[in-house]
Amino acid sequence: MSYSFHINKARKLTFAALTQQPGLADIAFVAGYPVPEGDFWPLGFTYVYRDKVTARALEIDYDGDHFQIRVFTASSPDDYRLAVDLACAVAVQCDARITPEDSETVDVAGFKAQFNAPWCTQKSVDSITGVLQMFGDTLDKGHQVSGVTGLLTIGPKVYRQIIKDPDNATSAFFTRLTRLNFINDEDILQAPLNLFHDEPSGLSFRMSDYDEGVETLICDRKTVVAVASGENQHLRVGLADLADVLGDKAMWLSEDLLLLPALRSDDWQQLLKDLEPVALTQMSGYGFKPADDPYHGQTFGAEGGLSESEFNLLVYAPVAVFCLVAGADRKIDGKEINAFQKELISGIKVDSKILQSAVIEAASDFNAMVNYLINDGIDMDQLMQQVVEVIDRKLSSEEAFNFKVSLLRIGTIVAEASGGLFGVFGDKVCKAEKEVLAELTKLFGLVEKQD
Repeated sequence: MSYSFHINKARKLTFAALTQQPGLADIAFVAGYPVPEGDFWPLGFTYVYRDKVTARALEIDYDGDHFQIRVFTASSPDDYRLAVDLACAVAVQCDARITPEDSETVDVAGFKAQFNAPWCTQKSVDSITGVLQMFGDTLDKGHQVSGVTGLLTIGPKVYRQIIKDPDNATSAFFTRLTRLNFINDEDILQAPLNLFHDEPSGLSFRMSDYDEGVETLICDRKTVVAVASGENQHLRVGLADLADVLGDKAMWLSEDLLLLPALRSDDWQQLLKDLEPVALTQMSGYGFKPADDPYHGQTFGAEGGLSESEFNLLVYAPVAVFCLVAGADRKIDGKEINAFQKELISGIKVDSKILQSAVIEAASDFNAMVNYLINDGIDMDQLMQQVVEVIDRKLSSEEAFNFKVSLLRIGTIVAEASGGLFGVFGDKVCKAEKEVLAELTKLFGLVEKQD
């Protein structure tokens, strides 16, 4: 679950003064969101992080008086510490008190005593443990957790490495997410994914290179790796086989990104010897017809296909659909919100792995997100148009279709929910709800729009 701190009477906040406080010297703003102008903290929503340290950004909502800091689910101890340090700095600058979401308002001294380093660590452990438990039987689909700039997809390969040492699973998770955020600043070769075509067989292949002494990041697109074995000589192996041979020496940073170690001398020669039994003599099992390329149009690399801001937008999609349908002809009450949040947590079947990740994120803070959309004057029709634009531009055609169909399924569940499902909605789908679903179907391009 996310966690928030609130500071009232936070007026005329100056950014330079905040950065002089402990723990805030390297604070930065996520690209694409408001930044300080004239040294004053920006109004509205923005996202901040610590450069080279943070795993996930903090969400800040500031209206010139009330300052809210929200720590997302699956945030690291460093993220919680940043939230605590920022809350203290704002309170000190404004001579204000701090209200944690689940306890009484306190002064800065009392706040520091309660929200200390052990609290940050335990809150983080509880948070990521809850997220991993929520994945359950759907782990094979892969679930995305957004970092500052990177998206970590957790599937079987990442999960197996993370839980191999249960006592350090939290650290292993955040090591991956933090490295993904800032990997472009590391001296790591992000190996090109080269596409080759074999005329006799009519098949195409994706290949990357791995050389002695070079720490290398390779994207898993059913990739064949050419491992340098001598002057102009290579062993060709499947990336998954290479990962198995290297074992703990290689790290799955994300479900489709393998970080290979910089092996030298005897270690490199031992690797070549160990790879001989799995070296490929023919590669037909890795080939595909160009017309049937399973990864056509998909981006690859450390940042994945979606930016932080784009993924955050998609998190609001199921919440907006709920608001549009449930509020079609009546005011949404708290019972409806709580009932549907429980339904999300228990698991609504969706065919899109990205929407599945968005649902997990939304379920953790559904009530607050609904209140934001309803009470802050958000144009939900415009929001859904922005969602569709991101879906169509950044997702594969299959994933985009699954995302839209699954959103409609959520809308239908809301519309059809009666005393038999949640016990709080009406006894049938009303005309207004049908009209909302029809408009969403048109917006998603799943039926021809009528002139």
